[in-house]
Amino acid sequence: MPARPLLVSLLPVRNGAEDLPRYLSAASEFADAVVALDDGSTDDTRRILHGDSLVKIVLTNPLRDTYQGWDDAANRNRLLEAASELDPQWVLFLDSDEVIPRDDGEELRGFLGGDAIPGLAYGLLHHRMWGADYDEAV
Repeated sequence: MPARPLLVSLLPVRNGAEDLPRYLSAASEFADAVVALDDGSTDDTRRILHGDSLVKIVLTNPLRDTYQGWDDAANRNRLLEAASELDPQWVLFLDSDEVIPRDDGEELRGFLGGDAIPGLAYGLLHHRMWGADYDEAV
Protein backbone atom coordinates (compact mmCIF):
# COMPACT_ATOMS: atom_id res chain seq x y z
CA MET A 1 0.00 0.00 0.00
CA PRO A 2 1.35 3.47 -0.84
CA ALA A 3 2.31 5.76 2.05
CA ARG A 4 -0.87 7.75 1.41
CA PRO A 5 -3.41 5.59 -0.39
CA LEU A 6 -5.22 7.10 -3.35
CA LEU A 7 -8.44 5.16 -2.75
CA VAL A 8 -9.79 3.23 0.21
CA SER A 9 -13.00 1.24 -0.18
CA LEU A 10 -15.36 1.38 2.81
CA LEU A 11 -17.36 -1.80 3.28
CA PRO A 12 -20.37 -2.10 5.58
CA VAL A 13 -21.33 -5.78 5.56
CA ARG A 14 -23.55 -8.26 7.37
CA ASN A 15 -23.61 -11.96 6.46
CA GLY A 16 -21.69 -11.28 3.26
CA ALA A 17 -19.50 -14.38 3.17
CA GLU A 18 -20.97 -15.50 -0.14
CA ASP A 19 -20.23 -12.17 -1.85
CA LEU A 20 -16.91 -11.26 -0.23
CA PRO A 21 -14.50 -13.31 -2.39
CA ARG A 22 -15.83 -11.65 -5.56
CA TYR A 23 -15.91 -8.22 -3.89
CA LEU A 24 -12.34 -8.46 -2.56
CA SER A 25 -10.99 -9.75 -5.87
CA ALA A 26 -12.60 -6.86 -7.77
CA ALA A 27 -11.61 -4.27 -5.13
CA SER A 28 -7.97 -5.35 -5.36
CA GLU A 29 -7.97 -3.98 -8.92
CA PHE A 30 -8.80 -0.38 -7.93
CA ALA A 31 -8.52 0.11 -4.15
CA ASP A 32 -5.35 0.42 -2.14
CA ALA A 33 -7.11 -0.85 0.97
CA VAL A 34 -10.48 -1.84 2.40
CA VAL A 35 -11.86 -0.70 5.74
CA ALA A 36 -14.72 -3.02 6.71
CA LEU A 37 -17.41 -3.08 9.37
CA ASP A 38 -18.97 -6.45 10.12
CA ASP A 39 -22.42 -5.58 11.41
CA GLY A 40 -23.18 -8.63 13.55
CA SER A 41 -22.67 -11.40 10.98
CA THR A 42 -23.49 -14.97 11.88
CA ASP A 43 -21.67 -16.49 8.88
CA ASP A 44 -17.94 -16.52 7.94
CA THR A 45 -17.80 -12.80 7.13
CA ARG A 46 -15.36 -11.92 9.94
CA ARG A 47 -13.01 -14.78 9.14
CA ILE A 48 -12.89 -13.77 5.47
CA LEU A 49 -12.28 -10.11 6.28
CA HIS A 50 -9.48 -10.88 8.75
CA GLY A 51 -7.90 -13.28 6.27
CA ASP A 52 -7.58 -10.92 3.31
CA SER A 53 -4.48 -8.71 3.01
CA LEU A 54 -6.39 -5.91 1.24
CA VAL A 55 -8.54 -5.44 4.37
CA LYS A 56 -6.49 -3.18 6.64
CA ILE A 57 -9.08 -2.43 9.33
CA VAL A 58 -12.01 -4.56 10.52
CA LEU A 59 -14.58 -3.02 12.83
CA THR A 60 -17.26 -5.18 14.41
CA ASN A 61 -20.68 -4.94 15.96
CA PRO A 62 -21.97 -7.63 18.32
CA LEU A 63 -23.33 -10.81 16.74
CA ARG A 64 -27.10 -10.84 16.34
CA ASP A 65 -29.59 -13.17 14.68
CA THR A 66 -31.67 -10.49 12.92
CA TYR A 67 -31.20 -7.11 11.30
CA GLN A 68 -32.85 -5.49 14.32
CA GLY A 69 -30.44 -2.88 15.67
CA TRP A 70 -28.96 -2.05 12.27
CA ASP A 71 -27.88 1.60 12.12
CA ASP A 72 -26.52 2.41 8.67
CA ALA A 73 -25.61 6.02 9.49
CA ALA A 74 -23.65 5.02 12.60
CA ASN A 75 -21.88 2.23 10.71
CA ARG A 76 -20.88 4.54 7.86
CA ASN A 77 -19.64 7.18 10.31
CA ARG A 78 -17.51 4.57 12.06
CA LEU A 79 -16.06 3.50 8.70
CA LEU A 80 -15.17 7.08 7.80
CA GLU A 81 -13.54 7.65 11.16
CA ALA A 82 -11.52 4.43 10.92
CA ALA A 83 -10.44 5.21 7.35
CA SER A 84 -8.88 8.45 8.56
CA GLU A 85 -6.16 6.32 10.20
CA LEU A 86 -4.97 5.43 6.68
CA ASP A 87 -5.12 9.07 5.50
CA PRO A 88 -6.60 8.24 2.07
CA GLN A 89 -6.91 10.85 -0.63
CA TRP A 90 -10.34 9.41 -1.57
CA VAL A 91 -12.85 6.97 -0.08
CA LEU A 92 -15.57 4.97 -1.78
CA PHE A 93 -18.52 3.26 -0.09
CA LEU A 94 -19.16 -0.04 -1.85
CA ASP A 95 -21.39 -2.83 -0.49
CA SER A 96 -20.30 -6.46 -0.59
CA ASP A 97 -22.74 -7.31 -3.38
CA GLU A 98 -21.51 -4.43 -5.56
CA VAL A 99 -18.62 -4.84 -7.98
CA ILE A 100 -16.72 -2.37 -10.14
CA PRO A 101 -15.40 -4.04 -13.31
CA ARG A 102 -11.64 -3.87 -13.91
CA ASP A 103 -11.79 -1.33 -16.76
CA ASP A 104 -14.12 0.94 -14.77
CA GLY A 105 -11.80 0.65 -11.78
CA GLU A 106 -8.86 1.73 -13.93
CA GLU A 107 -10.86 4.71 -15.17
CA LEU A 108 -11.84 5.60 -11.60
CA ARG A 109 -8.22 5.54 -10.43
CA GLY A 110 -7.18 7.61 -13.43
CA PHE A 111 -9.85 10.19 -12.67
CA LEU A 112 -9.05 10.35 -8.95
CA GLY A 113 -5.33 10.61 -9.64
CA GLY A 114 -5.81 13.30 -12.26
CA ASP A 115 -8.86 15.46 -12.90
CA ALA A 116 -10.77 14.91 -9.64
CA ILE A 117 -10.91 18.00 -7.44
CA PRO A 118 -9.91 17.34 -3.82
CA GLY A 119 -12.53 18.27 -1.26
CA LEU A 120 -15.49 17.44 -3.49
CA ALA A 121 -17.79 14.43 -3.37
CA TYR A 122 -18.62 12.55 -6.55
CA GLY A 123 -21.61 10.31 -7.18
CA LEU A 124 -21.52 7.35 -9.53
CA LEU A 125 -24.38 6.08 -11.65
CA HIS A 126 -25.74 2.86 -10.18
CA HIS A 127 -26.95 0.05 -12.46
CA ARG A 128 -29.02 -2.62 -10.73
CA MET A 129 -27.68 -6.03 -11.75
CA TRP A 130 -29.50 -9.36 -11.68
CA GLY A 131 -27.52 -12.16 -13.27
CA ALA A 132 -26.46 -11.07 -16.76
CA ASP A 133 -29.17 -8.38 -16.96
CA TYR A 134 -29.07 -4.83 -15.72
CA ASP A 135 -31.47 -1.93 -15.62
CA GLU A 136 -29.93 1.22 -17.13
CA ALA A 137 -32.79 3.35 -15.78
CA VAL A 138 -31.94 2.74 -12.12
